Amino acid sequence: VIEHGLCQHCGLNAQELYLLVRDAPKVKRKELLESTWLSQLPLEQLNELIRNPTEGLFWQVDHIKPVYSGGGQCSLENLQTLCTVCHKERTAKQAKERSQMKRLSAASKHGTDITKFLTKK
Repeated sequence: VIEHGLCQHCGLNAQELYLLVRDAPKVKRKELLESTWLSQLPLEQLNELIRNPTEGLFWQVDHIKPVYSGGGQCSLENLQTLCTVCHKERTAKQAKERSQMKRLSAASKHGTDITKFLTKK
């Protein structure tokens, strides 16, 4: 990706951190992660970063225009690098937005069709 592992939201150089953690002795890996946003991850995920660091655990490619809004078939201009924490937060926010959109859509379908509430006499 164009940004080479640099999170476009928080600025963390996740690729550099990955290389540091990967090349460090296991006993030093926790210390390297404690001073970063990644220390906020659930313990199981944090332990995986320490035991078996891989690039995909440190950063992900994210669609700037979400897939659900038509950003699925896109060029590199619609992609950005996010660290795992920022990607997780953005994904959760988008899931909430999609859920609200679905509820509003369902409500508007039923709200405009009053015929089912009318009875014939």
